[in-house]
Amino acid sequence: MKLLEAYGDKFKNAIANAVLSEIIYDINVVEAKDLNYQIPTKDAEKTIVVGSGMGMDECIKIANFTGLKHFVNEDRSDFFYGLFCASILIKQPQSFVQNPITFFRIHMNADLKPDEAREAPTERIIKVDGIDQKYDALSDIQKELNKNKMTRVFADEAQIALDELMINAFYQGPGTHAATVKAPSEKQPSEKSLEVFMIYNSRRLIVGCIDQYGSLNVSNLVNHLYNRSNESLLAVRENSRTGGLGLTYIIEHSATFYAVCGQGVNTMVATMFPLREGGSMLESYPKNLHLCEYGSGKSKR
Repeated sequence: MKLLEAYGDKFKNAIANAVLSEIIYDINVVEAKDLNYQIPTKDAEKTIVVGSGMGMDECIKIANFTGLKHFVNEDRSDFFYGLFCASILIKQPQSFVQNPITFFRIHMNADLKPDEAREAPTERIIKVDGIDQKYDALSDIQKELNKNKMTRVFADEAQIALDELMINAFYQGPGTHAATVKAPSEKQPSEKSLEVFMIYNSRRLIVGCIDQYGSLNVSNLVNHLYNRSNESLLAVRENSRTGGLGLTYIIEHSATFYAVCGQGVNTMVATMFPLREGGSMLESYPKNLHLCEYGSGKSKR
């Protein structure tokens, strides 16, 4: 089913906008409950999976067997933004990665009621020139998040996420992911700088990392996450300095996860925390996933 056919009422303004109308007109949607997990989905690259209460395990299982990469829960208050975001990433992923903050600003106020005023977000972008600057970047982010009572609850989770993302970018960005990856201590870190970013208001917090390699292989990532989903989330992972928490933990303890790779150019990985939900609710919170790979370069990891 076409996106406009299924949810045209939610895209009234988009339909009136010629540019947005061009983006969304041929996007497909499929209900998770209607999928045959064992058969690759036709036109998977331009199809959004819609469901209710989808968790990480369900999303990753579907992605692993069908090739579908965008998952949006309709029982979330930001449902429209999820559809919009997936559509942009399907049609114009490069514009998203080049300036993700622009799109994340929209997410900050995605579910405003008519009588509510828009709330300007706080934003921070930090250039990290080497692994030796990782601690300072994390410390700056932690201090900023601890200033606000809403973000303070998620400060530790945000720091864990950014720590893992920076380690992955510095150590795995230049190299190749084999079945067994060398531990960071056995590899030379990236010589290229990366950016970590943070944006939040009273509703949401998004943190992420952008590297300049573009070596992430999304299919490999999905397969890795699928294999890990059958293991303990807290099992110690040999190739991580974060006590084995890894990407599985990050996804389980957030609400939305992005992994977008422009092959040979850059990779953006980010995660969103819903600030008006208690931190203890995150594991059971429906997960939106956006996994995207584009361009002509050769992805490696």
